[in-house]
Order: sequence, then structure tokens, then C-alpha cells
Amino acid sequence: MKVRAQRIAVFIAGLLAAAACSGCDLSGRIASPHDGDAFYRNQEITFQAHLSNIPSEGIDYQDVVWSSDKDGEIGRGLQFASSDLSEAAHTITLSYTGGSGAKTWSRISITVSGCPAGFAGEDCDSCAVNHYDYPSCAYCQRADTCSNHGTCNSAGSCVCDAGFAGSACDHCAANYYPASTCNVYCSAASTCSGHGTCNNDGSCICDSAYNGAFCNTCSSGHYGYPLCAACPACQHGYCDSNTGACICNDGYSGALCETAP
Repeated sequence: MKVRAQRIAVFIAGLLAAAACSGCDLSGRIASPHDGDAFYRNQEITFQAHLSNIPSEGIDYQDVVWSSDKDGEIGRGLQFASSDLSEAAHTITLSYTGGSGAKTWSRISITVSGCPAGFAGEDCDSCAVNHYDYPSCAYCQRADTCSNHGTCNSAGSCVCDAGFAGSACDHCAANYYPASTCNVYCSAASTCSGHGTCNNDGSCICDSAYNGAFCNTCSSGHYGYPLCAACPACQHGYCDSNTGACICNDGYSGALCETAP
């Protein structure tokens, strides 16, 4: 704690340059902002000077002048804040107009530009096109963010078109096929009538006892939908698809059409 307190004291002393100096040459430098700093339009910038060799009789701090090569004089004193700099690359000059004549102490370059990406408005207090939910202003665009399969809601999230899912709408929703278009709905329970599964193109693959595009008829050798029991072995005839009874060929008889004429 003692070392930390000493460091803080040294910092404050250096920043304010409180020690008087008799017969020394007053000088100054720009402590803030730093050379190369970048700011946005209407962003408040704090300007702060560090003075050295302050004469014992003191100075008038209004003689410490700040200027921009684009906007002219922008402030006076050891510290001030401004949000009025124009959008441009600025050379900021710190000078002193008191004493025997004007002196230029320090120069830095800063840049003031338009709003950050995603923001708009005179004070950058709204979202730019394709950005949503100020102040986050998240980027969302149908083609880029939503894979051309969704729209952006007010929070900047994708609301997927029917058949698509995922935060970027980049894959099929459950029960939608094929993977390239996601435009065919197929459910084993409803589309395939509970008697089959969905193929990767959205068509039904029926269980062995069932047939039809929707697996809603019995396959050959089965009768009595929806049970579709196996037909008896009709020797000289065929199985009735509704009752399962053998329909015998002409001249044959018997439960299995086993009796010859």
C-alpha cells in the first residue's frame, strides 16, 4: 500500500507540475489524447496538457492554447473536453501565448470520422441499415446472416422461412426435406400414416406390410388396412384385400382353394 501511494503521488505531481521553478524555461506537452488516436463524430474528447518548469510567480492558464489545423482554436487551459471537432484528420497544436511571445510546445495527429460501423444519425444514436436493436445495433441481412432463408427481426435475429431452422437458417427444420431446399414436409406419424419412415427426399419408405405414397394401403400379400395382416396361402386363387378370404379360380374350392374341380 505504501509503494502504491508513493506511485500515485508521483503521478499526480508529474501531471499537475506543481513544483515551481525560478528562472526555468516553461514547457508543455500534450498528455491526452495520444498521437494517432481515432474518434467518432460528436464523441467527447478530453484534451489535457502536462506543464514543466512553471515559474514561481505562476502563469495564466488561459494563455495555454489548443488549436486544430482544420478548426482553428478549440480550447484553452490545462484541460477541457470537446465534442465539436469536424470530421477530418486533425493536427492538434498545444502552444503558449504568455510571457515574451507565442511558443509551440507540442503537436499530435488525431482523426475524427463518422459513426462506428452499424450506427447512424447526427449523434450516432440510431442503427444503420441492416443493423438492429440500438444500442447493440447487431448486423442482420437476409442474404448474409440468414442464408437467404429468413428475415431479420427487430433484435437483429433471423426468423426463418417455413422449412428452415438454425440461427442462420442454414439447415432444414424438423420433418422438412431435402437438405437443398427444405420444402417437402414429411412426418412418419402423419405423412406416412404411422407405417413408414421419411426418406431424405421427403417421400415415405413404407413398412413391409404397407404400400402407397402415404403408406395407407396394404402391400401385396396383406389385407385389412390398417392392420394389414398376412394373407393365407391361397393355392389356386387370390386373397381378398379387405377380408383376407381366398377368392378361388374357376372350378377350385376350399378355404385355401385347394380342392380341384
